[in-house]
Amino acid sequence: MESARIAGGQTIDGCLLVRGDFACGPSCRFLGPVYVAGDCEIGKGSELPAVACEGRLILGQSARVSGSAASAGALELRPGARVGGEAASGTKLALGFHALAKAAAAPEIATPGNPGFSAPPSGGPSGRVITFPAPGEPYSRGLLRLAGVDLARLYATEAGYWYYDGELLLRKPVLLRGRLRLAGGLYVPEGSLLDEDVAAEGSIYIGEGSVVKGCLRAAGDLTLGPGAVFQADLESDQMVRLCSGVRGLRPAGPVRVRARGELALEDGVLVRGRLHSLCRVFAEAAGAAWAGRSRAAGEARGR
Repeated sequence: MESARIAGGQTIDGCLLVRGDFACGPSCRFLGPVYVAGDCEIGKGSELPAVACEGRLILGQSARVSGSAASAGALELRPGARVGGEAASGTKLALGFHALAKAAAAPEIATPGNPGFSAPPSGGPSGRVITFPAPGEPYSRGLLRLAGVDLARLYATEAGYWYYDGELLLRKPVLLRGRLRLAGGLYVPEGSLLDEDVAAEGSIYIGEGSVVKGCLRAAGDLTLGPGAVFQADLESDQMVRLCSGVRGLRPAGPVRVRARGELALEDGVLVRGRLHSLCRVFAEAAGAAWAGRSRAAGEARGR
């Protein structure tokens, strides 16, 4: 058909090809894929197997696409919209709260800001930044101990990287200049800079406002705190969480984030690249996550 707008509650049998713009009202059901040469807007609660368009694509609130949703222009998934396959845009992908997809790919992927939410106040700078050098470079044993490094567990390997035998909970912000592998998890305080790759057999937490220039790989969960910036690929065998205001961008080319579990984006996140999960990629307000962490902390204090 040519450009069209159909009323809500309709059932469309077969493949639909539209030469111009297309829009449908709420609760429509499409039994075949939808292809639109112009802009396309799918109404609230509608269902379809797949959709592709050459212009802008909007999936209304709680709309469901069992396969892929792709647009050459901007793609907007409004709150609660679901894509069973990949959501891809040639320009920008906007994820509303509780919208989700199996994977997301676009030059720019963003979640909405939440002016009603403010993060808990930071405890302030935790001290001077301590250099964690590459193997073979001179370093201060005293400063590394001050940062929380147990030197009896730290080994320089012949392959040119550090190996840490256990879990490393850093107490001071660090400048990591050498590659690091850990037998346990890693906690990095706010305001740190990681210039090289890190791989951990446990979980990784990167503190607020830190900058990550190397690739991160965690066998456990991988979390980037509020306002952190990453410029390389992230991978987790469990869940990845990009907290409020995180930025993912590489000077040349897209970044990639991969999780075997859920991949959660809080409000105000911006990623230029591809997000992939074996479970789901979804957006949520940061307040819920902070509330969960606060409850957990309170229960821990009670014990």
